[in-house]
Amino acid sequence: MATSNPRDPSTCANYESVTVEHYDLDWTVDLEKKQFKAKIDLRLAALEDADHVSFDVRDLVIDSISFNGQPAKYTVTENGDLGQQLRVEAELKQGHKPVISVSYSTCPKGAKAIQILTPEQTADKKAPFLFSQCQAILARSLMPCMDTPSVKSTYTGRVRVPAGLTVLMSAVRNGEKQVGEWTETEFVQSVPIASYLLAIVIGRLEKRKISDRCDVWAEPSIVDSALHEFEETEKFLETAEKIAGKYVWGRYDLMVLPPTFPFGGNIFIFLHFITVYSFI
Repeated sequence: MATSNPRDPSTCANYESVTVEHYDLDWTVDLEKKQFKAKIDLRLAALEDADHVSFDVRDLVIDSISFNGQPAKYTVTENGDLGQQLRVEAELKQGHKPVISVSYSTCPKGAKAIQILTPEQTADKKAPFLFSQCQAILARSLMPCMDTPSVKSTYTGRVRVPAGLTVLMSAVRNGEKQVGEWTETEFVQSVPIASYLLAIVIGRLEKRKISDRCDVWAEPSIVDSALHEFEETEKFLETAEKIAGKYVWGRYDLMVLPPTFPFGGNIFIFLHFITVYSFI
């Protein structure tokens, strides 16, 4: 399939005609099936007149799509190694800001952006651990998106995970409650980010406070060691602000990953919000 914009051959989104300003995610995570039951509301901005909106997807199971609350026609077309193109038929006029809603599930065999460690692969060996890696173009396996750095969006998330586990995202936590056998957590990311910076971890975690804007998260057996390791983070942040200006992301939290994390000593998955480290 020819890309809609040869400037970025990795996406089939028509992002020069339409962009995503904000999206709302609603995910229920089944760790045993390695699958997300999901809904996403995409708030668009029409940059010019258009007769459709194209998104990148990868092996998503689409249940239904609506445009401004009304059922919409759509097609899913194979796009080789890049996944599929989701084309939603819709009449847009320049300046309009409609909403496209998609109910879907991630691939029954597991989304390409997700890896799950067994309890035996964690430090405490008591619960599985899920983490995402959307770089470079795997966010499309978690949600319909314009999977290109040319599109940056704010987002909110509501994520349900089995009770006893904690979920973190590349966003600020905005409340948590118990809903039956689930823990439901809400998130807000008020700074526009590209789709590849969407990130999530789920595991048996505890946190320790470093400062009013910095916490460190880790498995219970290593969280105190993690606090000792990163207790000067606030000083580093204050020093950086003197050089580069005010830190705009609100929080700077750190997540210490299980020892079998496969990407090496450290990786900045939650860039600008959560710096993710692995103790080996």
